[in-house]
Amino acid sequence: MSSLLLLGPSKFMRHYRLKKCWSQIELGMTLQEAERIMKFQFNLDSENKKGRIVYSNHEKDYLPFYIVIDKMTDKIIRKREIQALDELY
Repeated sequence: MSSLLLLGPSKFMRHYRLKKCWSQIELGMTLQEAERIMKFQFNLDSENKKGRIVYSNHEKDYLPFYIVIDKMTDKIIRKREIQALDELY
């Protein structure tokens, strides 16, 4: 209930929907699968010499979403958990 009071009903519902979508993103998925679930595109942030590519999206409700893709397999190997989403009920 405290999250609802802090954010307000409409913003709480947007965050709640994002949390549900974000929880469906699993390791081993492709970037395209993640974008389809989240209903937004991720932007290329960086790539390192080990073949890991970082994609992010900062536009949706000011929450930074980060996923890391292995270049060899084109699969998600890591996603950054969003603390603001974890604090929702």
